[in-house]
Amino acid sequence: MQTQILTTIRPEELKEMIESAVTRGISIAVSQIKETEKSPKYYTKAEAKQFLKIGMVTLCQRIKEGTIKVNRIGGRVLIAESELIRALESGSLRKRA
Repeated sequence: MQTQILTTIRPEELKEMIESAVTRGISIAVSQIKETEKSPKYYTKAEAKQFLKIGMVTLCQRIKEGTIKVNRIGGRVLIAESELIRALESGSLRKRA
């Protein structure tokens, strides 16, 4: 039988705990990606939004404001994986107020 301890957590403490866990998760994911990929990889916008787990509107907004840099080849928009990782690490994908 497990013992459960109930405590009161202030909203600020909960927010800090969640942010810490998310940051750790992102760091682990980024380090795994860096280890597995040696050659540059490029993503379409559809692939990039899945990679980042954000919506297409958010991705397009970040591209428009210059937060995520893209390469335009002919009519195609390609985004380097290193650019997606940089955006994740910088926290620039968070919702705007």
